[in-house]
Amino acid sequence: MLLLWTIAFVISLILIYLLTLKGLYQVERSILIKAPITKVYDRIRSVKSWHQWSPWLHHDQDPNLNYQGKVGEVGSNLIWHGPYIGSGKLTLVSQVSPYSLIFELKQKRYVSTVTSIEFQLEETKAGTQLNWSMSTSLPFLFCFFLGKRQNQINKDYDIALARLAGQLSHMNEPKFEFLGIQPLPPIEAVTRPFSGSTPEIFEQMEIGYSELNSQLGPNNCANGAIFAQYDQAEPEQNFFCGKIGIPIQNLDICECHAELVRNHGDFFSLRFTGPYEQLSLAWHVAIKHSRLHHYKWDKSRPHFEVFQTGPHNNDDPNHFITELYLPIK
Repeated sequence: MLLLWTIAFVISLILIYLLTLKGLYQVERSILIKAPITKVYDRIRSVKSWHQWSPWLHHDQDPNLNYQGKVGEVGSNLIWHGPYIGSGKLTLVSQVSPYSLIFELKQKRYVSTVTSIEFQLEETKAGTQLNWSMSTSLPFLFCFFLGKRQNQINKDYDIALARLAGQLSHMNEPKFEFLGIQPLPPIEAVTRPFSGSTPEIFEQMEIGYSELNSQLGPNNCANGAIFAQYDQAEPEQNFFCGKIGIPIQNLDICECHAELVRNHGDFFSLRFTGPYEQLSLAWHVAIKHSRLHHYKWDKSRPHFEVFQTGPHNNDDPNHFITELYLPIK
């Protein structure tokens, strides 16, 4: 018994030491923006622009935002507070026009953190190369857990850069509209299975929709938006399986057989406007929003993509509209 108490005491000391030990956590992302370097520089240094492209602030419907100092000058800052995103303060601490900007970010949600954020800009023939890096000192154990969520954190920054690039260039920025919790009614549809990795499944889906349409023939028109049902999704292993479907009603004689796709329970829904290449970012936003709002993701049920607008009825990928349905308990 004494040995067990001694081991427990030593483990406790180690954990206390690890909690006090500071570790450096860093993230770096980059993007090419087809806009003049001065335009990119001026947008970033204005703290009043951050709510338009921040990957965090849009998770609260109406966060409290306050601005201090002269916008675009050292010392200007943005202070925010929201019930879901917590509180924070972003301050411009250094600028070298038009090549670098340094901000200090103080946040308080689960723990208080102080983060250094640096933007490096480089003018190129194609536009402005923007490099965004952040570094923060955290207790060692927090750095360990954040390291295991590196991919999700990278997506936060990728979303912000994609929105910023869309706002500053002739591209359309990705848009995320939170639709709330709602049921997904049963769908009578003709379906076809898919499985594999990306981009393999995208090719399967494209061929599958084309073949289903051909088999339906001219007498059977879609009775709603086409969809994809994911029975298994493992992004880290890049494996997905499920089925695609075309809603149909009163099926006329053809090579297809309709089935009733039942969708029990409630779903958290998000409407995404943008190309299919950015759908992983949309799913990241949906999952993060549901987590912040304390919705419990039901991983035992399938989730859905409903393609309201896509290549079947629109030639511009930037205007594709996809509704995502995340099952919740």
